[in-house]
Amino acid sequence: MQRRHIVWIIAAAALLVVGIIVAQSLSMRGSKPPGLDPQYWTRLPTSGTSIGNADAPVLVEEYFDYQCPHCHTAAETIVAPIIAGHVSRGDVRFAYRMYPILGAESIMAARGAYCAAQADAFWPYHERLISRRGTGNSGAYATARLVQDAVAAGLDESAFSQCLAGDESFDFVAEWYANAQRLGLMGTPTFIVDGTVVPTSTYAAVEREIERAIKRAIERALEQSDARTQQESP
Repeated sequence: MQRRHIVWIIAAAALLVVGIIVAQSLSMRGSKPPGLDPQYWTRLPTSGTSIGNADAPVLVEEYFDYQCPHCHTAAETIVAPIIAGHVSRGDVRFAYRMYPILGAESIMAARGAYCAAQADAFWPYHERLISRRGTGNSGAYATARLVQDAVAAGLDESAFSQCLAGDESFDFVAEWYANAQRLGLMGTPTFIVDGTVVPTSTYAAVEREIERAIKRAIERALEQSDARTQQESP
């Protein structure tokens, strides 16, 4: 009898958590996307090019090119509110995937991002690069500037330069480029939510897909809770 009582307490607690998540999700619908605080990465868990709790139920990825003007806009209108909202609440982990399709400086910037990630400094380095809004292979992401940005972000100049010129950074970029090609991605930015490619890169479209993914995660959690309840009931 006592064991059954404990099981029902656990189930009730799980439903309460689900209710809170649903209420938060519904409250976001139709509201203005929240802004992102400066140096947000210092207040959230990060790993490589991803930000957010490793056990978050939903993964949002963006295939990205540093010279892509639409990526620059998406950083403010889509990525920032996702991080300020869903990532900060713990229901989404966000990750950048490098897809340099606009020339030599796109490739070098992506390699620089990899090297910064290897030094656990991707996010401050990324903010420096994207704030420049470079386009057209006009020198915004030339090698010398990438190294200067690394030093400004607190990275060791020699180690970063070696990484930037090495095969490992090139292989990383080539791998993600090939992966984007296998997925049939036509351009940047492209957002993927738990494996589902979002057809249009707008905040509303990505938010809708995130809400669907959160709902699926809630349903899975309820199914697992029901299964545990049945297993533990005498």
